[in-house]
Amino acid sequence: MQQFRDEFVNELASLFRKLKVKNPQLEAFLLGTFFDGLVLNFMVAEDLFPVKKIKEALLSKYIKSN
Repeated sequence: MQQFRDEFVNELASLFRKLKVKNPQLEAFLLGTFFDGLVLNFMVAEDLFPVKKIKEALLSKYIKSN
């Protein structure tokens, strides 16, 4: 599990470097933690969880529209 997490964080950090994020390694850890919480909350309260709104917010944070 640790190896998977390390690889996941490193891949995210690499993407964030390309996007010129200020601290790509920290941002990768933050996003990984976000995904952990997302999955837990979805499993516990799927019917109350605003998946579409969260998706839109996440995309707007990392993807700049033209």
